Amino acid sequence: MTATRTPDAARVEPNSSGSPSAGLDRTGLIAVAGWAYSVAIGLSACLLFTLELIVGLLLLPLLGGAPSVWATTLGFFQLILLLGYLYAHVSVTRLGRLGPIVHLILAGVAVAALVFGPTMADIHFDSMHPVLQVLLTLAVAVGLPSFVLCATTPLLSAWLTTVLSSSAGAAASAGAGKDPYRLYVVSNAGSLLALLAYPLLIEPALGLGTQRVVWGACFGLLLVLLVVVGSLRVWAAGRAGGMAGGVAAGGVAAGGASSAPAPERLAVRRMARWLFLAAVPCGLLSAVTNFITADLISAPLLWVGPLGIYLATFIVAFSARGRRPVAVATALAPAMATLLWVPFGYSALWPTLPLLLLELSGFAVIALTLHGALAADRPGPSRLTFFYLVVSAGGVLGGAFVGFVAPVVFPGIWEYPMLLVAALAGIPVLATRLRGGAAAAGRQKTAAASDEVPATAPTAGEPQPPTKPGLDLGPFVAGARGRLAPFIVIGAACCVPIALARPIVLVAVVPFLVIGGLILLVGAKPRMLTTMTAVVLAAVVLVQPLAPIYSERDFFGVVVVKRDDGVTTMWHGTTPHGSQWTDPARSRQPRSYYDRRGPLGDVMALAQARGGQKMGIIGLGAGVISSYERPNDYMTYFEIDPAVVRVAEDPNLFTYLSEAPNRPAVIVGDGRLELRTIPDASYDVLILDAFSGDAIPTHLLTVEALQDDLRVLKPGGLLVVHVSNRYYDLAPAVAAGVKRLGMTAEGRTFSPTAAEIEDGAKACDWVVATLVPDQLAPLASDGWSVVGPAEQPITDDYPDVLRFARFGSWLTSQ
Repeated sequence: MTATRTPDAARVEPNSSGSPSAGLDRTGLIAVAGWAYSVAIGLSACLLFTLELIVGLLLLPLLGGAPSVWATTLGFFQLILLLGYLYAHVSVTRLGRLGPIVHLILAGVAVAALVFGPTMADIHFDSMHPVLQVLLTLAVAVGLPSFVLCATTPLLSAWLTTVLSSSAGAAASAGAGKDPYRLYVVSNAGSLLALLAYPLLIEPALGLGTQRVVWGACFGLLLVLLVVVGSLRVWAAGRAGGMAGGVAAGGVAAGGASSAPAPERLAVRRMARWLFLAAVPCGLLSAVTNFITADLISAPLLWVGPLGIYLATFIVAFSARGRRPVAVATALAPAMATLLWVPFGYSALWPTLPLLLLELSGFAVIALTLHGALAADRPGPSRLTFFYLVVSAGGVLGGAFVGFVAPVVFPGIWEYPMLLVAALAGIPVLATRLRGGAAAAGRQKTAAASDEVPATAPTAGEPQPPTKPGLDLGPFVAGARGRLAPFIVIGAACCVPIALARPIVLVAVVPFLVIGGLILLVGAKPRMLTTMTAVVLAAVVLVQPLAPIYSERDFFGVVVVKRDDGVTTMWHGTTPHGSQWTDPARSRQPRSYYDRRGPLGDVMALAQARGGQKMGIIGLGAGVISSYERPNDYMTYFEIDPAVVRVAEDPNLFTYLSEAPNRPAVIVGDGRLELRTIPDASYDVLILDAFSGDAIPTHLLTVEALQDDLRVLKPGGLLVVHVSNRYYDLAPAVAAGVKRLGMTAEGRTFSPTAAEIEDGAKACDWVVATLVPDQLAPLASDGWSVVGPAEQPITDDYPDVLRFARFGSWLTSQ
């Protein structure tokens, strides 16, 4: 038999068993492995961010619905992400073939913890600082499952590279697996899918109880996928001769011989740059979320906006086609960073929707710029898990700065402007790095041209032409058109809805726009741009038109007391929470939402006509309701924020409590939780007047919460709910809830006259409910009427309140 030579182009390499179909087998294995690993990583990321939203919702009722709950939750998951990436790095570089086995054991233990571990309702750290309460509750309830999910992306990325290398050889690995960072894009895409699906599909369709069951089932499915991909990794390592670390981690063979090139050497300065590029966007993520939810109800739909943008910028930056969007964002970044601080100091005057769009778009531009620079500077596959580790450490630094440090260290919301200055400090330098090659080529061309001495140029020794005196502004205004054009266009677009809603506000907005424009005009030099911005922001934050006489910040927000024109007012964020005349003759006159001519005055007159009343009040504020107390009345307040209690009890600030005939008791804690310790039938009147900023904590309006309220009311008692809100119509929600409990609800909207406003009254909405409808008959003459209930009430299982939003007011409300 004559041997026939097979052409190289058609030659099929034999596999380990000598079969000529090895090429097809390898191709199929590569395809299966790629899909299996991608699905596992995508599902893991989807589960992680769904878990983040679920536990955020479950935590809100434990701490009064404060926006800081979400910021602290973000910080917790960033910390777990860091621990997960550290574990992944150690697993890939040290555990070798044992790594998949250890990870599968951890995943199995996590499943057992979900099934047999305590729920959040069973975990109590009430005596600790709220930040520690959130962190410890999350650690006990979901710490291990979230740890497994956080470690999955870097682990599986490294495992896949090993599988591809051993199955298809160097050529296939270079083709199918040449960029392991593509799985980073898959991970972020899965996270983004979860963020979009949760508020739009999952939350409206499934109750929290069902969500937990479905999530647990999906986590079990992930465990099955981990068994599959882990088995592939163990098989691949054995096939490669017992490789311990794999190509992706620069692994070392079991016997000590290296099978891959030496890991890329990293300079400390480069790693510090990675930390910075990861920390600033993550810090801005929490800061922007706090900013936009301070007056709006903290809910998933508002959480996912900034978080979705954050993930989308990662996807774009690390994608193959991300270079152009990153270049555009880098050009826009100085203008957008400047626009973001224009509302500072006067954000309450802005219409909500334009403010939201400005904050989210500005954050998107800055995050994409910084993440683009991070992606451009990423190392090769040999440092993949270490790169993930450093990026996660930067995320922890940024998230911890906003979620843990700022509420304790800063007396006001200082972290947001500080992060904007940090972003501006880095953007010009990063832009220069991104232009890298083109800039270098340009400099070389310029240098070459400068070497050619023009014929008319003076030679050495000849007298030089005199220099014109004056300041050369050229270096400062270079490129001003590119910085100013987007600033002017977007700034003008923001002014349109402001002018339509409330033209007088432009008096405050336009000067800030002018200042920002001047800074950008002369901001060609990075240090000049950053320094001038820092000076302006320091003035905005520290110098206010009316200096407060008291200011305190804690986990629940910033409480400020101002005194002007004979009136002392308590502010929480941008919302007044009670005021009092400084004139002793009028100091017992209830003002604003509590005016005697308003709805609360009607209800108090109705109740007090029956004799002495025992009243419970959830929400203290300045203690204005105490002005209704008579010698035969007794009041008990429930207030979660210790700072509010200190303000209300300080007679140098407010005297409602100290001047009451019977000093009201104040119980510090969440009203709903503390009410469970009160005996049945304790109160004749129960008033719900709790607000976080301009938002009512929704856990106080659920059917289950209203059931607790009804329990502590005496037969025929009155449940009174303050539902004034710029953005939500909550009266139908309350009416639907009390209807399910067999109560009748009536409401009144108070629109004071100009004279009444001058006398301290303020527009407001109140609802009163009772089991004895006839009791409410006298209110009809005061303008009260039956409130039409919503189709479905708010419940603990379905706490979605956005269906009651007045979205039209988001465009015009101030």
